[in-house]
Amino acid sequence: MTGLILAGGRGTRLRPHTEEIPKPLLEVNGKAILGYQIEMLAKEQVSPIVIVTGFLAHKIEEYVQTHYSDQKIIFVNNPAFEDSRPAFGVIAALPQLHSDVLYLNGDVHCDLKVLADVIHSPHESVTAIQKITWEEEQVNVVTDEDMRIHHIGKHITEHDSDGEFIGVTKLSNDFIDTIKKTVATEGAETFRYSFAVDLINHVVNVHKKELHAVDVTASHAIEIDTAEDLARAQN
Repeated sequence: MTGLILAGGRGTRLRPHTEEIPKPLLEVNGKAILGYQIEMLAKEQVSPIVIVTGFLAHKIEEYVQTHYSDQKIIFVNNPAFEDSRPAFGVIAALPQLHSDVLYLNGDVHCDLKVLADVIHSPHESVTAIQKITWEEEQVNVVTDEDMRIHHIGKHITEHDSDGEFIGVTKLSNDFIDTIKKTVATEGAETFRYSFAVDLINHVVNVHKKELHAVDVTASHAIEIDTAEDLARAQN
């Protein structure tokens, strides 16, 4: 299984913390978010790890080479990070993805159990969700009684939401191949301003690929988007 970490954004909502430090390198209790992620992937024997960079890419590469030179890590730069959204980062990484993929947003901080629950789920493609207070800015999911996802994205209302996506997802090789075919057919530019979950939602709804949810509400997990999130992560 290949790891995929999207680590190219500017983290504008975390300024001034991210003026000179890329968001994945912000520290939670003395260790970078990215460091926790690489170590968890290594514990679950996920290799290689593809890291998509953009903003201050050299700092991420220097950090990884200094602290994790023993891991097989592939860097993919998204030169359009200033004028695109995360789906473009996924598309940039597609040539490096040849197996099942464990995808992480570069700002997610969570328990190892969250990764384990996703990786070892019996379903081929699965994403972690938490059943917590709905927020308009967050990505939410709509599921059926079998926890099969019907919709995922920021467009889901509080009434329809069955949980919040937290940025930890396993995608089968077949699911990844369908993304590749979709991009080849429709063109990468179609998804330039899409979030990664929009690309996933497209495959689920247009190509009818199954994606299940696993409830990890009992575990700690947070996407660090704001200074308040960072403070919560420290605790």
